[in-house]
Amino acid sequence: MMIIRSFLAWWGGVVVVANLFYIVVFLLLIFSSALPFGLDNYTIKKTLPKFIGAVILTQFSFVITVAIVDFFNLMGRVVPNMIFGLGSVAVGGACSGNMSNIGGLNSTLELLTGGLIAIAAFFLVIVLAVVLFFAMLVAFVYMAMRYLIIYILIIAAPLAFACWVLPGTNKLWSAWWTNFIKLNAMIIVITAMLSLSVVLSQVLIITTGEC
Repeated sequence: MMIIRSFLAWWGGVVVVANLFYIVVFLLLIFSSALPFGLDNYTIKKTLPKFIGAVILTQFSFVITVAIVDFFNLMGRVVPNMIFGLGSVAVGGACSGNMSNIGGLNSTLELLTGGLIAIAAFFLVIVLAVVLFFAMLVAFVYMAMRYLIIYILIIAAPLAFACWVLPGTNKLWSAWWTNFIKLNAMIIVITAMLSLSVVLSQVLIITTGEC
């Protein structure tokens, strides 16, 4: 609870800074005709709707960014479930096919082949377990870094929306938005890869005779 309050306090402070920025921009738009570097009416009319939209989005930036994070987290759970569902069908088919093939061998060849398959399957399981362990370790480290960076980007969201207003700072907005979407989308890629590795390991073990 204290972490959430501290997080919201940081975000609220950034919102205040962004609102001060909006006040300065608004004053510049109003008195631009009286300034030496004043803007023409076309530029003001073009900037004003975007300015109003940015002000509104800034006040709700926390809700917007959290909703995006929740959506990608949900997809990060849905995609692995779909892969496991398809994998169970593949595993069942491989298992039934494998059993039918083994049933037709004579007893001597079956024992020899079964022993070789058992040894190969044992080493295959070890290799897959090591690969899966390191994959999960890398995924864990990445997920920890991902959440930290996402929290920072959410706190900086009000300033990012403020940078969206002026053409000179539009690149900062683009960089923030691109990185925010990429970091959220990566959870789908990571969970999908881990799910595929588990399903493939099951299929490989079954096709080697360990059904």
